[in-house]
Amino acid sequence: MDNNQSLNNTENISLATTEIFLSYNARFWILLLFDIPSVACALFVLFCIFIDRKLRSNIKNHVLVIILLLGIGSQLIDVPFYLNFIVHSSVVPSKPSTCLLWWFVNIGMYDGGVIFMAWTAFERHIIVFHEQWISTRKRRIIVHYFPMCFLILYIFIYYIYAIYYFPCENTYDYTLPFCNEFPCYAYDPIMGIWDWIVNIASPTFLEALLTIPDCGSSQTINCRATTRWATNGNVIVGVGNELGRDSQPLNLPGRIFIDTRYGNNVYVVDGNNYRVQKFFGNSLASNGITVVGGNGYGSEPNQLKSPVDVYVYAADSSNHRIQMWPKAAPSGITVVDTEGTGEYENRVDYFHSMFFLEKTNTFY
Repeated sequence: MDNNQSLNNTENISLATTEIFLSYNARFWILLLFDIPSVACALFVLFCIFIDRKLRSNIKNHVLVIILLLGIGSQLIDVPFYLNFIVHSSVVPSKPSTCLLWWFVNIGMYDGGVIFMAWTAFERHIIVFHEQWISTRKRRIIVHYFPMCFLILYIFIYYIYAIYYFPCENTYDYTLPFCNEFPCYAYDPIMGIWDWIVNIASPTFLEALLTIPDCGSSQTINCRATTRWATNGNVIVGVGNELGRDSQPLNLPGRIFIDTRYGNNVYVVDGNNYRVQKFFGNSLASNGITVVGGNGYGSEPNQLKSPVDVYVYAADSSNHRIQMWPKAAPSGITVVDTEGTGEYENRVDYFHSMFFLEKTNTFY
């Protein structure tokens, strides 16, 4: 691509005639004072998402990460370039490569953020009104991951080609911010119209259009007719209307725990069999596996009396204790009991349920 420096271009509207009436000194401090905490907040949010597995796996946060990364690109390149211009009263270093990079960040990454804001509104609409579209891994790949990857590739390929390789002649004025000009592709009848309609106007319009029904979604859902449950249910674990001690039947099942982290496996408290059964999420109708107890009524480490709840730990009410069962262990380890001898040194009497807060390592 040929590049030609021109300090006096009268064919196009000069940026100097559209500058706001605010001194460069004021602009410098306003940008600097807001840019530093903005970058710090964006990095903090990204850090929190990356270190927390639940936040990383939540599809609602994936687009947020991309928008934050695009924004950080502008904050770390676009704003410092402008601050550098204010200090030197010119674009430094005064090279075409500086202008091209500034254009790519200022135009490409900003428009990329606009496009992903529109996609955020569309995906939020799916989550609110059509959650079944992303209910399985295959559907999430098609509806969620594939479009995001396509948009990322489109944004970078389009703007790298448009700014760096499109066959037209750029002009630069190093005495004005952003080198005074738009990239030459913006004046091309095809590329310019495509950029304006597809990358700017359409995403902005779609974002507003899709946000309106989402804002009223709570009223829409609350005003629906009373939910009517199906008259016939489906047996997902156990054997319908049958008691038993085998691996599939249950006898007085109590609370359940669904391990959403690893395969949606279902753990069921089988009260009168004094055990906890595990049913695999991909084949719930198959036989269960005894993971806690299963050795009859009793107080031994490998027995339960009145299991009432399960959350990786087994709440054994009549034995006044909570036991932890390591994977494939023949017996449990008492972590809370009535004598205060457990790992947590707390006393418990009869109880009906429990809750374990992982962040604080506390039983309730």
